[in-house]
Amino acid sequence: MTKNRRTPKRCCPLYLTGRSRPAPTSNNGRKHLMPAPRVTRAHTVADHLIKGGFTKLRLTEREQATGPSAAQQEGFCVRNFRTPAGILVTVVGVYGPDWVMTSAAVKHRLNIRYTTTGEAPGLEVHESMVRWATATELRARRRHEQARVAPVAALIRRQEARARAEAAQQALADAGQGGLF
Repeated sequence: MTKNRRTPKRCCPLYLTGRSRPAPTSNNGRKHLMPAPRVTRAHTVADHLIKGGFTKLRLTEREQATGPSAAQQEGFCVRNFRTPAGILVTVVGVYGPDWVMTSAAVKHRLNIRYTTTGEAPGLEVHESMVRWATATELRARRRHEQARVAPVAALIRRQEARARAEAAQQALADAGQGGLF
C-alpha cells in the first residue's frame, strides 16, 4: 500500500520556488514566502491581443521607428524595452491609418489582465508600457464594474419579479380563483 503524498499545487509559491518548505522569517514566528514579481513577457501579451481579434504586424525596428502610420493595415507590435533606469518592460505599439482608435481598443483589451501606462521616458505617442495587474488592482476594477452595473442589475431583478408576480396572478385567474384573492 502506498502512502498518500500531497503534491504541491501549481499556484503554491513553494512549487514556483522549488523549495520544500518556506524560508523562516522574523515575523512573529510565522513563516512565509514573499512572491517574486511577475515578469510580463512579450509573447503572452501578443497572444492575449491575438485572442482578442487584433492583428500582429511583423514590422522591423526601422518601420516601427517611422511612427504609427507605418503600416497600411491596423494592428500592433510587441517588443521589449529597457527604461533609462535599466528595467526591462514590454511595450505595445499600435500602427495603421486609424491608430488612435486601435490604441483605445488595445488598451481596453489589455486592461482586463494587465495595466498599461502611456507616458514613460523613451516611448513614442503610439506606444504603451504593459505590466501584469496586481490582485489589488484587479479587485478594485471588479468592484468598480459591479458598482457600475448595479442599477441595471437591480432594474432587471425588479422586472423579473414583476413578471413572475403577474404570471402567478394570471395562473390563479385562469384556474378560476382570481376572486378569492
